Amino acid sequence: MPPASRHLALVPAFGHSTSRRIMHAVTGGRLDEALEYVDDGHALLARDRNTPRTVEGALSHLGAGTPDTAAGTRAPYSIGELARHLGLNPATLRTWERAGALTPQRDPRTGHRQYLAQDVRDAELAWRHWAGY
Repeated sequence: MPPASRHLALVPAFGHSTSRRIMHAVTGGRLDEALEYVDDGHALLARDRNTPRTVEGALSHLGAGTPDTAAGTRAPYSIGELARHLGLNPATLRTWERAGALTPQRDPRTGHRQYLAQDVRDAELAWRHWAGY
C-alpha cells in the first residue's frame, strides 16, 4: 500500500482526520501521541456500541415519529452532512446503523445513505444520549 494511503485502513474506525493524525504521529516517531489517538478512538467506539440500546428504548416510547417535513429539519442529509451537523465522526453513525439505532434509506442510483427528518431526529437523540445530555 502506498505510504500516502496507509491511513485508509484506519478510516472505518477513526475517520479520515484522526486516521491521518495517527499516521503522522507514527511516521514522525511520536508513538505515544499515536497511541493516545488510538485510545481515544477506542473509548469513543466503546461508548458508541452502548448508545443504540438506550436510544432504541427511548425511541420505542416516542411513537410513530416525525414527518420528513419537520420544522427546522433539512432533509435528506448525507452521512457526512449529518455527522458535521452533530459534530460526530461518520464512523459513529455507521456504528449506530449497524446496531439498528439508525435506518437511513439509500439513494437508488448511488447507494449513498439518505438521512430523512425522522433519521435526523433519531440521530440527535442518540447523540444527546452519547454526549450525556
